[in-house]
This record gives sequence, structure tokens and C-alpha cells, in this order.
Amino acid sequence: MTTAAVPARHGDLAAFVAALADRAEEPAALRRGYRLAGVPLEIRCDDPRLERALLRALAPRRDDGALGARPSFTAVATRPLPDSPFPPSAFGAKGEIAVDARAGLAAVFCFDGPVLSVYDSAQQRGWVWYAGVEGVPVAERAAPLLRPLRWSLATRGIEVVHAAAVAAEGRALLIAGRGGAGKSTLAVAALAAGLELLGEDYVAVDTAAGPRVHALFASAKLDAGSLARLPWLDLPPSAPREPGGKVLVDLVARGAERLPASRPLAAIVLPRLTGADATLHTQFRGWGLEAPRPKEILSLIHISEPTRPY
Repeated sequence: MTTAAVPARHGDLAAFVAALADRAEEPAALRRGYRLAGVPLEIRCDDPRLERALLRALAPRRDDGALGARPSFTAVATRPLPDSPFPPSAFGAKGEIAVDARAGLAAVFCFDGPVLSVYDSAQQRGWVWYAGVEGVPVAERAAPLLRPLRWSLATRGIEVVHAAAVAAEGRALLIAGRGGAGKSTLAVAALAAGLELLGEDYVAVDTAAGPRVHALFASAKLDAGSLARLPWLDLPPSAPREPGGKVLVDLVARGAERLPASRPLAAIVLPRLTGADATLHTQFRGWGLEAPRPKEILSLIHISEPTRPY
């Protein structure tokens, strides 16, 4: 039997967000600015280990000029949270928090971290709270600030999609498909072959600007099968590893000069690992890619079945 989550009260939420914003503005030992898909954000914390453990995936997007702008969201760490208005009944199965729609808030709590993410659509501001550095899960290290970034970019008409992207000659190729289709393996192999890499798991797609692909994270998570196909990675035994076996790979150390901020989108492919020696490809002829409409791009990215092996 599933029990519906009970929303937190509007008044309590407003007070909580106000306290969260005040706490985030307190002076911090470490303050860093970044810009992802044109969105300014800042990181504040009192533990320098956060920069090594969490911020490596954001390193190519470092932009301390963003500190002079009003940040779209602020991430803080190792500070006590204000008293929470969320009762146990407010949490869904994946940590999502049911909130009163009138509050204009989105919130999710990752119990593994723990990590709390809150976004206020009325202010177009968000906050991410890490209880500490040691407990930050590998998924969060690979894609820090993913949830609030998704919420923030959505208000600007930019979609964060589960896809990889590589580029050559100034144009991007979006690699879509289901989990296990080979997106990460193909993207990291392309980086080793001299191509540019915009992302191996998540990228942002702006369908109103050309369309255009924006890089988010300079990291990869690879399973044993992918690592066997990419022996040149030569990862140390101490590399962070998920409980399920995927290993975190630092892409900055393997080609920082080939990690651009964005590129115009030229084509989309849907790969599938087959184990065969030869690579086959089939052109999708449902519509032309010369001037695809936004809904066509996003529907292809989220398609449930891959095409013939690529």
C-alpha cells in the first residue's frame, strides 16, 4: 500500500526558505563562482575538501565573475540547516518532498548524503545543502547540483537531458539512448580519439538557440564493461565507486582543453553495444535534421527503443 505524501504548510515553507537564504549568505572560508549554460551559481563552504570531492566535475565551468551577479542558486556545505518544516509524511519514495503548489517551490532530499535541494521559482533562486563532504554519494560527485540546475534551466527554456555529447569542427553530436546503450563508452572513447566532449551522462539542450548543446559536468561514471573497453584510463584502486560498481572518472585530467562550454547541435545518434567488431549505422528518416523542431529533438532524445546498432 502506498501512502500519498502530505505537503508541508505554505507558511512554514516560506519561513524555511527565508532562513535558508539567510544562512547561505553567511561568510564562508571557500567561495567559488561557476557558470553553466549561462546560469551563474556559487559554492560556499567551510570545508576545503569539498573542492576536491565535489567541485572537480565543475572545474571547466569555473567563472568567478559569476560572483558579481545574482546567483541562480547557491550550494553550501557543513553548516547546520534551519529547522525543517517537512514532516516524515512529506517525503516520497525517492526523497522528493511534497510541497504546497502555491509556494512555488520544488524540493528533494537525498537520504544517502544527505543532500537537500530547494528551488523557488518565484525568485528563480535555489539552494543545495550538503551535511558534510565525506558522505556525498558518487552520483552527486559526478553531477553536482543536478536537480536545482534542471529546475533553474527549465525556467529559461533549456532542457537538461540524459544523453552524452561530443563535438568536432565546432559542431556537436548528441548521443541518446537507454541506460546500457553505450553512451558513456562512446563519449569517453571519442575524447581519447581527439574529439571534444560536452558530457557523457547529462547535457543541457537549448532548442531555441539553433539548437545548442551546453556542457554541465566534466566527469564520467563507467561500469566494468566500459572500463574493459577503455584500458588506457588506468584508474587507481582508490577511485570513488558506487555501490553498484560504477567508477567515477575525472575527465579534466584527461583532456581539459577538449571540454568546451557549448556547441551548436548538428546531429543525434542512438548507439547500441553489440559486441561485434564492425560498426554499423542506419540513418533515421522520420524527419530531416536540417531544421528540427524543439519537440522533435526532445522526443528523439527520450525515445524508448534504440535504432539498429551503431
